[in-house]
Amino acid sequence: MRRRCHDGTPRVRAGEVVLITGAARGIGASVARLLHQSGARLVLIDRDEHALTKLVTDLGDPDIVWIACDVGDFDEMQDAATTAVARFGAIDVVVANAGIEHWAPVRTVAPQAFRQVIETNVVGVFNTVRAGVPSLLDQRGYVLVVASVSSYTAVPGMAAYAASKAGVEHFANVLRIELADHGVDVGTAHMSLVDSPMLRDTQAASPEFRALLAGFTGPDAPPGDR
Repeated sequence: MRRRCHDGTPRVRAGEVVLITGAARGIGASVARLLHQSGARLVLIDRDEHALTKLVTDLGDPDIVWIACDVGDFDEMQDAATTAVARFGAIDVVVANAGIEHWAPVRTVAPQAFRQVIETNVVGVFNTVRAGVPSLLDQRGYVLVVASVSSYTAVPGMAAYAASKAGVEHFANVLRIELADHGVDVGTAHMSLVDSPMLRDTQAASPEFRALLAGFTGPDAPPGDR
């Protein structure tokens, strides 16, 4: 089985092929940078083509494969996996990281906004994993599903996000059992508050969310509140 680092980042060998979704910003971009330093061959996926190409330029590696597509569309993810295998011959590691957040109480959240969080955070993880599984089975590879402390912690205004992360937590648990006999390891990462574009965007859009975060102290508090 493939071991993980203490921070949940997959430990890869130089030359292994790693597919990362939500790669253009935040956690995904940080993981991409770390694994690139380790010699991994990267397949970076994000909806934001501008941010994605900027990251690839910053990394300065012409061998990086980058694909602007939506994890919520299975056909697009299957095409992305096919492109990765055609380019590198295999996919060794999948990091299902892409996710969004929409802060609103249940009594006022727009149904479409709630649905969009579920479709991106849950269906998107399924699409990513399902597209990558054939190669992962061949390689006896590794899947990292980026969940959250919200998988098991209730925070007012985050019903959609918490439901989605609890969903992918249990999705990963089932997947781990299903793939164990095939030599494929499945891990989950449980981030707390991360100074990422997603967190900053939510803070900017919601005074209520800013007020909620103001009550946090300690190492997991937002910047400026520690």
